[in-house]
Amino acid sequence: MYDPPFACAEAAEAVRRVLASPSLAVLLPGQEFPGLLLEAVEEAGTSGNLVFDAQIVAVCREAGVSRILTEDRDFSRFAGIDVERL
Repeated sequence: MYDPPFACAEAAEAVRRVLASPSLAVLLPGQEFPGLLLEAVEEAGTSGNLVFDAQIVAVCREAGVSRILTEDRDFSRFAGIDVERL
């Protein structure tokens, strides 16, 4: 059973709380991103909306991140990224 999605105001407040965390590090693509993105796309055979997941994986790999907290099961397609379920 799924809970209904948050209302816009509730979602915005949740994002504000996350952004206020002192341990937050915002990851941005760097010079290695294009190659890492291509690698992730090819390795997982992604297309369409799954290319966005490959972008997240590429940014994570570039930053040395190997674990992601998500309910999105598609991340299990990518080697070296451990998926922690919410």
